[in-house]
Amino acid sequence: MLGADPLLIEFVLVMLSALVVLFVFYWLKQPSVVAYIAAGVMVGPFGLSLISDAHFIEILGEFGVVLLLFFIGMEVSIDSLIKNWRVVILGTLMQIAGSVFFIGTLGFLFDWGLERSILLGFVISLSSTAVILRFLESRGMIQTQIGKDVIGVLVAQDLLIIPMLITITAISGEFSLSNMLLQVAGMVVLLGLFVFSRIKKIKIPTFDTLASDSDYKLFLSFVLCFGVALLSALFHLSVGMGAFIGGMIAANIENIHWIRDQLHSFKTLFIALFFMSVGLLINIPFVWENIIPISIMVAVVFLVNTFINALIFRWLRLSWKYSLYAGAILAQIGEFSFFLASVGFQLGTISTTGYQIAIAVIALSLLFSPLWIKLFERFEGRALLVGGSMT
Repeated sequence: MLGADPLLIEFVLVMLSALVVLFVFYWLKQPSVVAYIAAGVMVGPFGLSLISDAHFIEILGEFGVVLLLFFIGMEVSIDSLIKNWRVVILGTLMQIAGSVFFIGTLGFLFDWGLERSILLGFVISLSSTAVILRFLESRGMIQTQIGKDVIGVLVAQDLLIIPMLITITAISGEFSLSNMLLQVAGMVVLLGLFVFSRIKKIKIPTFDTLASDSDYKLFLSFVLCFGVALLSALFHLSVGMGAFIGGMIAANIENIHWIRDQLHSFKTLFIALFFMSVGLLINIPFVWENIIPISIMVAVVFLVNTFINALIFRWLRLSWKYSLYAGAILAQIGEFSFFLASVGFQLGTISTTGYQIAIAVIALSLLFSPLWIKLFERFEGRALLVGGSMT
């Protein structure tokens, strides 16, 4: 075959751009997350226009989120989540209610409709699983108390995406009882699989004879990760939630410790592509034309989310230092908010301009999140201690 495939050329350009920007940001001592988003802006349709098929990059990026959640599902103890139920359940519900109340107040002042206020409240209430877990991993904080608390909130937020979607579609007049019943059935199936894996330790047939075959282990790893994610999607549930539950199921399989080694490099690549796909969404001319309102919105999001979360952690009898640091970690708007904003746009809840502003604010909050967390790192030393005993 003569000539080069355009898709191959674009993929090489994406990898080269990521490498160059990553080197520059490493020299500037900036997080790799910021470098990946900046690389996406540079090669995207509003930068150098080196990418013609941005959707392909977005799909690969979604694989990264799935892999990341699968890894966390393997590491998170369900016993720890249950023990920490006050933070996971009460904290998350109060945090979402606080976000909706804040946006609802703004909506009342600016005469927004109820549908728009609820939608935007849900949008700003979701934190970024990809950014936060990447941060916790890089700092070795996954198994610390603050890491467990933050991950618990992220898990609860992911589980609450389905009720959010039901609420958004119901108030817009597009509610579907059959779809809701399908989702409930999906939750029963996924939780049933997890409970079964907990009760009876799973042993994979033929694994003993093929345990030394790296190809077998690689494909088995992908099936375990993406198979449960696909099952979740078939029931119209979040693929991320399916991947997380798949990770918890995999943790109960005998002799499965090698799975991290098999998938680690893929996770790094796809997570980088996810953050680059965020950069592709940033419409530079639109942001520049609306720089003042967008900048104000991003600042308000960081402040509101930080202090709503901090107040809730403080209400749960954790120290102010711990609470502010945890609040800063959770302050950005999450990747699933892109999906909620898209649904709201399709239902006519927000206009085209409103949708573009929402995308810009979400993307920029992800871009500046590492810098925002860094402002609160002076609280880090005490915050890494066991939170319940802090005053």
